[in-house]
Amino acid sequence: LYMVSSRHLYLIATGMLLVIAAVVKANEWRDSGVDGLALEYVFMVTAIVVEFAIGIWCLFFAKRHPIATIWCLVVIFLAFSTYQLSKLLSGHSSCGCFGALEVHPAIVFLLDVGIASVGLAFLRSLESHSKTNVGRLSPLFR
Repeated sequence: LYMVSSRHLYLIATGMLLVIAAVVKANEWRDSGVDGLALEYVFMVTAIVVEFAIGIWCLFFAKRHPIATIWCLVVIFLAFSTYQLSKLLSGHSSCGCFGALEVHPAIVFLLDVGIASVGLAFLRSLESHSKTNVGRLSPLFR
């Protein structure tokens, strides 16, 4: 029987969320018929590819470098939460992060902050249980 740690479940769930969001966005974007030279097109394709790649990394390769992976997720989800906060404050009714699926920015903001917070908690526990000097990687916890 294979036991899965809570940290591993966090990485799997976050990876699945990122992959699903990227696929849904890509599907909607493909059907929108936007010009391939528009700056918005380049930005969206880059965002979809990066989101998908990070999701795949979390699902299949994160066990090799858990601290770096979780730091990456914390930074990304804090950036996502900042973007969602700006959408919320400007009165948008949907975040746009799941393609055509309408999700209120407040819900996604709370989700993003929650994912980043859980990541920080895991980093904290990894540091306290680590035999190596990980403290250099996390100045927030000194």
